[in-house]
Amino acid sequence: MYNSRQMSLQEPASTVPATLRVCAALPGGPGASLFLFPGEAGRGVAFSQEESVRQSGLLAPLYEELISAVAARTSRRCGVPAAAGEVLARVAIVPVVCCFMDRLLRLERLMRGRDGARPAVLRCEYPEAPQGFEAYIGSAGASAGFNQALLGELAAIWDLPPAREGRSASPAPGRKAGPAPVNFNCARLEGNWLRRAANKLACAATRRLNRGIPTLGLAYAELAFRDAFFFVRLLRQMPGDWPLQAAAPDPAVRDDVLGGAVAERAAAVERVLAEAGVAQEHVRRRARDTLDRHLRRFYPASFLESAAENLAFCVRELGSQPHKTLLATGIGSMREAFMVAAARVLGFETIGCQHAGGYGYLDAFAEAAEMEYPLVHTYVTWGWTDRPEHPACKSTRFVPLPSPWLSERARFWPKALARLTPADERPYDLLLMTSKYRAFTKTPASAASTRLDTLPRFADMARGLVRDAAAAGVSILHKLANHDTTQHLKGTLEDLRRLGGAGYAQWERFDKGMTPDLLSQARFVLWDQPGTGFAECVAAGIPTLVLWPRFDTRESPEAAGAFRALEDAGIVHRETGSLLAQTLRWRSAPAAWLEEPAHRRAVAQFCRKFAWVDPDWAGKWRKFLLGIGDEP
Repeated sequence: MYNSRQMSLQEPASTVPATLRVCAALPGGPGASLFLFPGEAGRGVAFSQEESVRQSGLLAPLYEELISAVAARTSRRCGVPAAAGEVLARVAIVPVVCCFMDRLLRLERLMRGRDGARPAVLRCEYPEAPQGFEAYIGSAGASAGFNQALLGELAAIWDLPPAREGRSASPAPGRKAGPAPVNFNCARLEGNWLRRAANKLACAATRRLNRGIPTLGLAYAELAFRDAFFFVRLLRQMPGDWPLQAAAPDPAVRDDVLGGAVAERAAAVERVLAEAGVAQEHVRRRARDTLDRHLRRFYPASFLESAAENLAFCVRELGSQPHKTLLATGIGSMREAFMVAAARVLGFETIGCQHAGGYGYLDAFAEAAEMEYPLVHTYVTWGWTDRPEHPACKSTRFVPLPSPWLSERARFWPKALARLTPADERPYDLLLMTSKYRAFTKTPASAASTRLDTLPRFADMARGLVRDAAAAGVSILHKLANHDTTQHLKGTLEDLRRLGGAGYAQWERFDKGMTPDLLSQARFVLWDQPGTGFAECVAAGIPTLVLWPRFDTRESPEAAGAFRALEDAGIVHRETGSLLAQTLRWRSAPAAWLEEPAHRRAVAQFCRKFAWVDPDWAGKWRKFLLGIGDEP
């Protein structure tokens, strides 16, 4: 059993200043500031959930046009087959264009209604240029310097003057680092050393004879597959540390491939800007030219100047495998992107796997539709089969199978919970699990991930919950996702301590996932949206509740019936009154609540379609993997 509670609260400081600023000489006096992103007090530019969905829909066709143009030009200029070029272009273009357009539209909205006042924007140089799409995503979501530099680049579109004064966008001084957070979702929660040793010996003995399906990272499912001996015969892990080449950027190549592609699709870029509300033609033209320069600067050299060399290596490596299939959870690195591109060149069947909750039942899950589904022929889900309405995944086949990770958790937790302190003796009623708030909005983004745009509304919701819980005599242990979240909610957390009094406390660590030690503290787990942790709870029989007003995410139309049943059963709530009433009713007997017929029916309906668990998951997966290549 893990005991993370005894470890101190330490994490390296993030790169968040208070909020990314636009420094301006406004009526507030010299140095008065506007804010590009909202904070807990509400200042800044925020997009509603409806606006985020609309923007995602506007960008989707633009991605497809740019990907097609860049792939064709990469094929012609760099000798990369078109099928591979489309994979590489998608992985590189979607994050860059998404980030660029998000910041552009925020700045455009910030300037509206200023009565001609022209804010002065603090200029700074980009930090070390991110090399690769994963580095770009990391910088866009975490680096104040990167975001301020991009803001300065965008300011030239409107000829905004540089700020003469204002706080630097550099990160705040770092704190002394403590123990690194642990992702318990990727860890074994119980030990079986004999089985593990036997597995290791079996893998070693059969390594030369293993003709299994080549796999890339399998995320949470990997340990389940390993413990079920899948890597002895059925699966074969591909190397993830091969020497990736990155030649120096060639301006001529970038002018032809990237500049030419943006020019070729100029009408599509300007159409998206016009539909997003950028009214002035000269601003749209300048924005297109700025996007052209930004894309040329940050498109990975490994995907362009060195693309042919990297692809050739992967074609040789993958082409030597006896099984003509590639299994991949997602594309988390440039090396994995090249392996998928090589699989396309070789004509392999590519199979993706769901690796978290939210897929299939949260509305506007654009990130997966743009960066996961289009890269594979078949996508294995945790039960759902409804095809997303998105131009990028019209040919993807969706196949439901039990989740290996959830199935193993569903096996572990009932036994682990039975060994814990009885529920009525635990110190807290609710374990409040607050979702992650990143330093800046995520890219690629979708309404299905908690974003800074909803921070003020979440802060109000949290204050209302803790205030009402204190009045009702319901105690709360609050677990925050990461250090960025605590920084964004600093004022709110002070309010929560005051409002909650002795009945409110905060967990001391930022570890990801649940452990027996954590669950021993409270009777119910309370989520602020139904994501991966919620799916684990309902699949494993952990008493859980959701306070979900739908201001950041909402269920997809296909999931409406399942969530109505969850609401009727008292699991999902839209407001604190019903949530606290349910908590008080079942405080002394949460296990009995799990056995109520309405609860059992609602959970069974949700799990079978969106969080499928099965004691024989390994048998069903073996049948699927052995049948690859057969006619459906």
